[in-house]
Amino acid sequence: MTTALYVAHGLLGAIWLGAMAYSLTVVQPKVGRYFAAYDDGQEAFLALIASATGGRSSGLVVTLAGTGLALWWATGWHDVAVHVVKAIALLGAAAIVWYVSWRHWPRRVFAVGSERPTLRRQLRLLAATITGLVGVAFVLGLALVG
Repeated sequence: MTTALYVAHGLLGAIWLGAMAYSLTVVQPKVGRYFAAYDDGQEAFLALIASATGGRSSGLVVTLAGTGLALWWATGWHDVAVHVVKAIALLGAAAIVWYVSWRHWPRRVFAVGSERPTLRRQLRLLAATITGLVGVAFVLGLALVG
């Protein structure tokens, strides 16, 4: 049972980390280049992509938290400091996901053209912060296993 929890938790963390890294390094730059001459098209395409991620991201965060708590309980509550730092990193990432889903994107959908570059930079910074926090949590999770 514990092995299955380790695998599920690690896989969920790897999926989140990989998705964030792929978005930052591949999707966002390519979308920017592809739609360089058509700003409205770029925003419409990015909004379409973002509209499908909110619920999935929330489900991923909840499942990751559940498997993490189950692992912590199953392994006897050892390494409390590492678990707490990992939980803080994941809670921080989850809070940013909430902000992006419920504050950033609604504001961005109604933004005028002159506001878009600032909002795009803000989203890249937020996405990089999420990636860093999830990466820290992932590395700490690996340290707990090894």
